[in-house]
Amino acid sequence: MKWFLKRKLTWKIAIISVVASLPFIFLGFAFGANINGIVIGKAGVTLRSNEQIHITELDLASFKSIDLSIETATIEFRNSDKYGIEISGYEGDINWSLQGGHLKIESEQSKSIMILTLTPGRKRAKTNITIYVPTDMQLEEVSINSSDGNITLDATNAKSIQLISVFANVNLNNVKSESLTIKMTEGTFTGADLNTGILRYQNDFGTGSFERVTAKTFTAESIDGGISIIDCNAEDVTVNSQFGSVFTNMN
Repeated sequence: MKWFLKRKLTWKIAIISVVASLPFIFLGFAFGANINGIVIGKAGVTLRSNEQIHITELDLASFKSIDLSIETATIEFRNSDKYGIEISGYEGDINWSLQGGHLKIESEQSKSIMILTLTPGRKRAKTNITIYVPTDMQLEEVSINSSDGNITLDATNAKSIQLISVFANVNLNNVKSESLTIKMTEGTFTGADLNTGILRYQNDFGTGSFERVTAKTFTAESIDGGISIIDCNAEDVTVNSQFGSVFTNMN
């Protein structure tokens, strides 16, 4: 009961804060301020604009494993002649660390009560994360957990790759891994030139498209999403969609 009353009071404070800040927001628009969001937290109301975007671009020491836990962002892996990261977003939204060859990037645990996006006719700033890995370098483990956004892995080689997303769109191209696991709730998946030992794919309500797949074991499942597999060479293949369409063209 105490928890319910506290939660109810918190939302009342949030609503009152929004109403109280509206005149200032409209004044900001009237005078040309590039306001595109409101963050309501314990410290009060904070307005966000594109001018607050911070870009971090760093060369890093070598790493063998990558762990990303991100709320909403565009995530991309690129080949390079060095190790590095580039993060574009509101300062403080993304934290990162590199210890013992383990690169960790995660969203800041927000203390906000409510986040509102205001984009009347304006392009909203997004968080972008790019990870640079030397060409032909094999990573030990890649783990990505993202709620929303786009995830792209291009020419990526890792012993173990695990992707978990809720609404993100995922694109894998020229990926090599001993174990590749994709778990999606919704969103579009496309994969081409995948070479793996064990390939597990689950997308509850989104569509999945595979081309040129080589695997020992390939399992693809969905509840209500189409699955298309073209040019697949696998020893053991299981494809199942309860309500979605299935198209396969195996070698």
